[in-house]
Amino acid sequence: MPTPPKPEPRREYRIDSDKLLKKILPELKGVTSTNKVVIDYTNGVIKFYEKRDRTQPPILTISPSKAVFNDSDNNERISINGKQGSIIFKNEHANSRLILRGSGTISLRNDDNKDSIILDGNTGDIRLSGADCAEEFDIASSNNVEPGMVLVINDDGKLCPCNEPFDKRVAGVVSGANGYYPGMILDKQYQDQERVPVALVGKTYCKVDANYSSVSTGDLLTTSSTIGHAMKVNDPVSAYGSVIGKALKSLDKGCDLIPILISLQ
Repeated sequence: MPTPPKPEPRREYRIDSDKLLKKILPELKGVTSTNKVVIDYTNGVIKFYEKRDRTQPPILTISPSKAVFNDSDNNERISINGKQGSIIFKNEHANSRLILRGSGTISLRNDDNKDSIILDGNTGDIRLSGADCAEEFDIASSNNVEPGMVLVINDDGKLCPCNEPFDKRVAGVVSGANGYYPGMILDKQYQDQERVPVALVGKTYCKVDANYSSVSTGDLLTTSSTIGHAMKVNDPVSAYGSVIGKALKSLDKGCDLIPILISLQ
């Protein structure tokens, strides 16, 4: 049996920054220009200016532990931090959108500059800030559909708000009500056809009518005659096949949005 080849030894390359700078720059201090770029090395910081115009902000600034790439409006767009071992990509408003960390994590941030997706290389976890797993469905009309509504399947295979009790055609709850946004959306399609994300698994806010019966935490919920609203299951036999999920909060009377745990059955 042939002997497998030995792996090549690991090679390390070390760079003396001072020697490198002396080779790159004719003088260790001062300004050097080329046809397209002006390089200013002062007080341990290198600044690259575009088109020999130092009246404009530098396009790249390199300090002993950090490199920053700016756009033409002097907005920081890419930052490489040697001390933190991170690379940060920012939008035009200087908000971080993508962060690569040397600790082994990748973060995607939303418009509020908060982590919305985290990939953790150490644990193998994918952490999502959203509350449910949703899937997009075609709807009969978007005029009367809003987040939190209970939807059922019509004869055309499209979804519409429920309006009958114990409806076995129930499909789920429109995701996104009261700040509970989906963590994952399946079958996302970018087209003109009217579609909405429907929560299938996880937590979501749901329109509930407690006028039929007060709702307590843990009660099973089903469709009701109130358009787009769920109600408490008082008859488990009649509710078979039409259960939406469990209430995560009580509602004594009236109609309101309450958090529920989706569990179609």
